[in-house]
Amino acid sequence: MAANSPCFSMLRFLALVITLSFAGMFVASSPASAATHIVSVNNFNFAPKDIVIQQGDTVRWEWNAGVHTVTNGATPSDGGAGTLFDAPISSGDPVFEYIFTTVGLVPYHCAPHWFVGMTGTVDVQPAAPTNARFTVLVRNNEFDPRELSIASGDTVDWVWESGFHTTTSGIGSASGLNAGALWDAPIDSGNLIFTYVFTAADIYPYFCRPHESVDMRGTIFVDAGTLGTPGDGGRVAGFEMQPPFPNPTGGASTITFSLETADDVSLDVFDISGRKVRTLTEGRRGSGSHVVRWNGTNERGQRVGSGVFFARLKVGEGETVQKIFRMEVGGHAHHH
Repeated sequence: MAANSPCFSMLRFLALVITLSFAGMFVASSPASAATHIVSVNNFNFAPKDIVIQQGDTVRWEWNAGVHTVTNGATPSDGGAGTLFDAPISSGDPVFEYIFTTVGLVPYHCAPHWFVGMTGTVDVQPAAPTNARFTVLVRNNEFDPRELSIASGDTVDWVWESGFHTTTSGIGSASGLNAGALWDAPIDSGNLIFTYVFTAADIYPYFCRPHESVDMRGTIFVDAGTLGTPGDGGRVAGFEMQPPFPNPTGGASTITFSLETADDVSLDVFDISGRKVRTLTEGRRGSGSHVVRWNGTNERGQRVGSGVFFARLKVGEGETVQKIFRMEVGGHAHHH
């Protein structure tokens, strides 16, 4: 199809409209507005007695009859009773509001009438995550942006701009590492958009099959701050390791770690089967930031080839792990 034909121009326009539409959806995806929940304060009871809310919501107690209090704690003798809130509710003080910012069950009572069952609970659940939408433009020989950091549950739309391409998960078709296992979709004038929802924290390299040789690649970092030891986010008490950079790489990787205090350190690289490839540094290191480079070779100086590797930092009794994706170009790998 000629690049200046009316049909081609219409396809470009349609792709632009799709892009702008999704960009608008991303801008509009702000956190869900917090809600306000009403509890009626009657003679000798709260109604409803037990409520479930989300973190950040407000509870508004409204006086209906009698002279009461709204006091946190199951009874007046509870340790910590009245430390979060302790407010009178009467005809002179008809309303009390409290914003619940911490997840958990919060019991409360009326100080004069708790013994006749005038108690209640507020069950504060984690706020529902608000997911975002991102656009990657697919044009001749490039994904734009090439690298993207998103959160679990976010959506990425690859939108065609020119040429004939694919978006294919993996570090390359020759790597043997499940290229296309997660997604493998054409992006061209007949397939204007491909959408994928990322649900797990990880590093997701991808490439274009027809243009892999000219390095048409990209990387999606999902929850980049949590890619260390599960739950630790690369940070453990007393030390932290940043994600290796660049990642994926065909050259050297730079690994930065920091220590709060001096400690015994070892930084090792393992292959996907768990075999140790190389020790990058070990011994006692001082507090502060340290930078180590790995040039993609093993202990004997041989190149390790393409694959998934793991950098493990041990500091004292703690450890954290980051992934390294290597893409050897031009047959540098040695095979034995």
